[in-house]
Parts: sequence; C-alpha cells; structure tokens
Amino acid sequence: PQAAAGHVELTVPAGFRVTPAGLLRYDLPPRGYQGFDLTVAAAPDAGPARSFLTASITDTCGQVIEDSVLLTVGQPGPLRTDLPLLEVADQQQAVAAAQAGELEMTLAASRVTVRPGETGPIEVLLTNRCASEIRGEAQLVSPYGSWHQAGPWTAGFSAAPGASTTARFEVAAAATARRGEQWWAIVKIMYFGRARYTEPVLVTVA
Repeated sequence: PQAAAGHVELTVPAGFRVTPAGLLRYDLPPRGYQGFDLTVAAAPDAGPARSFLTASITDTCGQVIEDSVLLTVGQPGPLRTDLPLLEVADQQQAVAAAQAGELEMTLAASRVTVRPGETGPIEVLLTNRCASEIRGEAQLVSPYGSWHQAGPWTAGFSAAPGASTTARFEVAAAATARRGEQWWAIVKIMYFGRARYTEPVLVTVA
C-alpha cells in the first residue's frame, strides 16, 4: 500500500556473467511492480558445478529480502514429464542425488548423554560442495515437552565454496530430571529454498 524505491543487489557466482550488469533500480507506486529480464552465461571453460545466484533488496526497516536461482553446468537438467516412467524415475533420482551433494551434513555424534543439571552438545558439520557460497539456517527439532531443554531454536550459517562450518546446539537436563529419560532431536537445515534433515540424535539423561 506504500511506494517503494531502491535497487536489487545481485550476487553472481564466479564463472558466470549476467547482462545487463548495471544496477537494477526500482521506483514503485503503491501496489506497483517491476520486472527485469536478465541473461546468465557461463564461462567457456566452466567445469561441472552447481552454484546459486541471489537477488536481494533492503526494505525501509533495514530487513534484507532475498531470493535465489540455481545455476548448473554439467549437472542433471530440469525434470521432464514427457519421458517414459522409468526414465522419469531415473531422472528424479539423479536430481535428488545432485541436490543431496550440494551440502554435506555430518553429525558429530548420534547419541548425547547428560547428567541431571548438566548440558551436552548437538553438533552438525556442514560442508559446502557448491561453487558458490551457501547461506542458511539450522533449526533444532525435538518432541513437545523437550523444547525448553534445547537451544538455540535456530542458528544462521554460511559456508564458502569447499568450506565447512559447524551448527551447534545445547541440550540440558534439569537438576530434577529423571535418570533414564530419553528423547530425540533432529537438525533441520534450510538454505535457498531447500529443507533437509539430519539423522536423529538420541538424548539420554544418565
């Protein structure tokens, strides 16, 4: 309902060129809209890779709003539905495997044991296998009734191409916790429209 003005900031992965390359300025009346037609080209010597190009704006409150598009070279293409069912299934498996290879998720441990009144860590190592930076958020998921025993609820992360980072959470047992109590926790990883989950971690009060 209000006018908005600013510019779109593009983050172009290495090895790609976007035209036009200038600032994408917008000046919108109330409920207005504006579109930009862009062309993306990969370098002639670009090898097989998956990259994310992002477009962001900053609103009047200082909040960054971002969207992304996947750029692939030598990777499985978009799913086609005009193929025989068996070929569609093979294509789906290839795309799923390629997506799973974008970000490796490795739990430090599948079990965490804490004593009453103590805390223990849940850690997941995130390794970026894309040719561009990955930015996202990690969220700890656990059963109702255990939420107050774990934190933080969410944690942001970023990883440069080929780099790793660790998302860390803490689980706590109250001083009055019953020994032998058990529950599970899963880390949900979200980035650029993806949502993936680790294997569960078993939490035990010893």
